[in-house]
Amino acid sequence: MRHCSFIDITSRFMAAGGQKLYGPVILENCRLIRSGRSSIEIHDLQNITIRRNVFYQHENAIRILGGTPVVENNLFIQNVRALWIHEGAAPVVRRNQFSDHSSEAIIIDSGGLVLSENNFSENTLNIRLQGSEDVPARGNWWGSADSARIEALIHHHSDDPGLGEVLFRPFAETPWELNVPPFDPAAFPQKTRRIHSRPGK
Repeated sequence: MRHCSFIDITSRFMAAGGQKLYGPVILENCRLIRSGRSSIEIHDLQNITIRRNVFYQHENAIRILGGTPVVENNLFIQNVRALWIHEGAAPVVRRNQFSDHSSEAIIIDSGGLVLSENNFSENTLNIRLQGSEDVPARGNWWGSADSARIEALIHHHSDDPGLGEVLFRPFAETPWELNVPPFDPAAFPQKTRRIHSRPGK
C-alpha cells in the first residue's frame, strides 16, 4: 500500500503471520492520523516494511507482536507512544524520527531488535524497557549529547535491577539527516485532549 491517507481511524490495521501472503508487504508514503488505540498491529510477520509514513496522534502507532518487520524513515509525532515491541519481536528500527510523545516513544519487551540511527526529541521518555534482555541501541540521537540526560530518558537496568540494559553508547552527538516525510500538524487540528495510558491499556 502506497501514497494513502487515513484520518480518524476507527479500527486497527492488522498483519498476521500464517496468512498466505505472496511477495513483500509494504506500507509506504502514507499518513495515518488519529486512532483510539493501535493504528497498526503486526503479528509474527517476517516480510513487511513500513517506510516513509507519518503516524500522528495514536495511542500506539505500531504494535509489534513477534516477527521481524523493517520500520524505517518514518515520522512518529505526538502519539502516546510510537512503538510497542513484545512477544519475541525482533524488528529493524532505523532512521526514524520520534518526537513529542506523551508517554514513552518506544516500549521494548524483547531484546532481539536492531535500533540505530534514529532521532529522538521532546519525548516524556525515549525508551521503557520491560524485559530482562539487553537491547543494542547504539548510534541514535537521543535529543542530547549529555550522557546523564540520555540516561534520564531511558527506563532500564539502572532504574530496576531486574531489567536488561539499553546499550546506547556510543551515541550520535548531533541529529541525523533523515529521509522522513514532511508534515505540518497544524493541518490536522487536535479534536480532543491527548490520551495518557499505561502499557497494556
